[in-house]
Amino acid sequence: MTPEEIEPRVASTFRLLQNEIDSSLFCPRNGYAFEHVPLMVMSRVLRIGLAICHLVKGGFCGEAFGLTRSVLEAFFIVKYISTKDSEKRAQSYLDYTEAYYFNQEEIRKRYFPHIPRPEWVTEELLDRVKQRFGANPRKWVAAHNMAAEYYDHPAEIDASTGKGYQALSDYDGMYEMTSHYVHVTAFSTRGNYYASPFRCARKDADDDRGILALYFSLAYCLQICIMLGRAWDVVLPNLVIQTVLDLLSELRTATSVNKSGVWGVSKTP
Repeated sequence: MTPEEIEPRVASTFRLLQNEIDSSLFCPRNGYAFEHVPLMVMSRVLRIGLAICHLVKGGFCGEAFGLTRSVLEAFFIVKYISTKDSEKRAQSYLDYTEAYYFNQEEIRKRYFPHIPRPEWVTEELLDRVKQRFGANPRKWVAAHNMAAEYYDHPAEIDASTGKGYQALSDYDGMYEMTSHYVHVTAFSTRGNYYASPFRCARKDADDDRGILALYFSLAYCLQICIMLGRAWDVVLPNLVIQTVLDLLSELRTATSVNKSGVWGVSKTP
């Protein structure tokens, strides 16, 4: 099974989830951040998932794999916000929009001091950002911290420990691996060098990354859908869940044994 062969089914499954969410007619109330944020993130994730499918279809498997990190980060965000202090955390997520303007103002002062500050970037706004996020708000909450948070929904409590679900294995595994393709490390570029004389790559050599991108983007999207449903006391229909799980099973089989005989790792060309 090649990534291009299974991509249409994955794209159709993303659209199936999208249609299910649209038909649920969620109506978040103004002034309740937690009713808005998971829906916002979910909508973004579905678009990213379809973008990953589009990249795989075009043969850009490495780029699709790197983009998978965004889906994983969205999973961390929804899990983190859903765990505790949900309204406070969701509002903080929305408020962080102002940190972007704060950071842009710092850039203006450093490199373009001759350009006046926009009138709407007030001292009140800048002080508010510093109070909420510190004097150097370059990130909202670190991905590791969100992954380490215990997800305390009753369905996720481990009876033997009394604790909820952590996503540290996802952080240590997938977040680290996809980051190679986001940051263009030597690991991610090795497939672009074959032998002398050098030739630019016409197609990604690591097709297995395309399969992994399809698998993990769909898997994390499903988990976000489930957490979203729990927040609204809505359950995905069994037929929808089973459709996703069956496709994930096929993808998992396709990634179980690849060129190197090791799950998810290719040999250097």
